[in-house]
Amino acid sequence: MEKAFITDWAIVKYPEVKVAVILEEARSTSPDIPECPFPESVFAKYNDTRQISLLGRAVNDYRADHATESFADGHQIMTTRIKEINGEEVTTENTIYVLGEINEGYKQWCELNGVVWNTLS
Repeated sequence: MEKAFITDWAIVKYPEVKVAVILEEARSTSPDIPECPFPESVFAKYNDTRQISLLGRAVNDYRADHATESFADGHQIMTTRIKEINGEEVTTENTIYVLGEINEGYKQWCELNGVVWNTLS
């Protein structure tokens, strides 16, 4: 399985994150759509029993396509379901992600909710 790098990451509820991303994108073109507390509304604990995935930004991704800018540095990534977390490596259905910097909002959410984010395993 290939490894990819992700930064500004958060563990999020899946599929709720998909709806939140779509709403956020729609708000950028239609300001009359009500604001939702994104991404706080979809943050999740790493040991959540629901389906969870990673949301973050690509860094030196092996799938980068410079013509389309998909997976280019800074490109937002929403992963498939997390299968395993082992330290700074998160295995999803398709890829192993090496974690970079945590999203500051997610870090604060973790601290408020008693989630120890820096000892994932």
